[in-house]
Amino acid sequence: MYKTIAAATTAVLIAGAASAVPLSGTFTIDIYQRLDATYLEAHATETNLAAPDTVLLETINYTGSLWFGTYDHTDATTIGEWLSTSPDGVYSVSAATGALQLSSPNIDAGTSTTTFFDIVGTFTDGFTLTVDHDDGMTAFDDGVEIASHAGPTTVITTPVNGFDGGEFRMIYAASNGDPSVLMVDVQSTVIDTVPLPAGLPLLLTGFAGLALLRRRRG
Repeated sequence: MYKTIAAATTAVLIAGAASAVPLSGTFTIDIYQRLDATYLEAHATETNLAAPDTVLLETINYTGSLWFGTYDHTDATTIGEWLSTSPDGVYSVSAATGALQLSSPNIDAGTSTTTFFDIVGTFTDGFTLTVDHDDGMTAFDDGVEIASHAGPTTVITTPVNGFDGGEFRMIYAASNGDPSVLMVDVQSTVIDTVPLPAGLPLLLTGFAGLALLRRRRG
């Protein structure tokens, strides 16, 4: 009986433990690009992915951490160079897509090159995240939007709460030149807890009653 209680307590403690580590897994990534994008056209939204002027370049399979970043403030960074900044990513991208410029100014003039990454993976457990990103980011849980800062910006941190397992999706937009940053960190993981048996409270009460009877008899 004590072992049952201890196991349940351990599961609850694990579920509440915080661990800031990069989100890692196996993902499919659809890589899109739009030329001559305005500020609104550079937002990380499903609408902009489906726009007639947005072109699907390639779909890749990616295994590793969602941790990417280029900071040299040039317009020469390529898609391949940006993907290669992952510390542990395993993937294959075509030479044609990899050689394309990741992004360029100027969204205010409607001349920006914007590259969208539509990232999808499946997870058994839920989690909470923080996402360091410049430019736009929108996250979904089984198709339902759970966090968004979709517009171009400087490097900021956006929390993502409420993912309870299943399909995790994130749209990231790289626009208006470097920096181009997407760093997704797990802050805590929601693990299925071991439930207490329905009759456990009554059983514990019964044991307490037996203990009292034994004391009285002694």
